[in-house]
Amino acid sequence: MEKTSYAARSWDRERRVIARCDYTDSGLEVRYVVTNLTGYQARQVYEDVYCRRARCEMWIKSIKETRCDRLSCSQFKSNMFRLLMHALAYILIHQVQIRLEQNGSVTQFQRTFIHVAVRVRETRKGVEFQIARSYHAARTFRLVSKRLGPKHR
Repeated sequence: MEKTSYAARSWDRERRVIARCDYTDSGLEVRYVVTNLTGYQARQVYEDVYCRRARCEMWIKSIKETRCDRLSCSQFKSNMFRLLMHALAYILIHQVQIRLEQNGSVTQFQRTFIHVAVRVRETRKGVEFQIARSYHAARTFRLVSKRLGPKHR
């Protein structure tokens, strides 16, 4: 974490610039935060202010991915119920992600764990699910199913 001061031509004064440089598998990643906060260390501003705000914005983006804006019923109660169902779906997905220690968008979660082609067959012993061979995340799906499924005695 590095800090410096910078003044763009359109600014009335210099502002504090915090840079974070990481080298990942994708290559060099540089992030800049321009702030007028003083009295805090660069790491505090980046992690406690910038990253926290970005995390909240990602949550907002995720809930929008549930298509909660599609409230086309003519009655208030119907739309409210529909919005409540979207919120509950989001909370359920979020809780499963926490339990699985995974991060990702709602859309990514849907593609991996909800939109799954399976054959369901009822037998005397119970219900069998056969995942399609073309399913790209079959191994992950099986591991998650075992981890979240009922405990066998």
